[in-house]
Amino acid sequence: MTTSKKHEARITELDSIINGQKDQLKAAKDEIATLKSELQSTDDQLGTNSKALAAAESKLATIMSYTAVMTSLTDVRVEITDILTSSFKDASALFWEFLGRDIDEDQLQDLSF
Repeated sequence: MTTSKKHEARITELDSIINGQKDQLKAAKDEIATLKSELQSTDDQLGTNSKALAAAESKLATIMSYTAVMTSLTDVRVEITDILTSSFKDASALFWEFLGRDIDEDQLQDLSF
């Protein structure tokens, strides 16, 4: 009988282990299903984002086709400043040459309306 009780105890112990493993297996399968669902969702989102990126890149390429590459003005900055200064001085001198004169009293009287 002792052997029978030992066998029953062992059977009960093994049944308990089997039930624990079944629970672990079910939990693992549930986790696998959840992860597969998340993976599918992430994959779908990646596809959507990839399409949006491709559209944005296409629009950017279109915009870039209408632009020109500007060269750096660092090397010619002083030259440009000198040219603008010279042009301003020439325009100012021309202004004072033609319009910077005092008008005599006789000319002012002739202009009265």
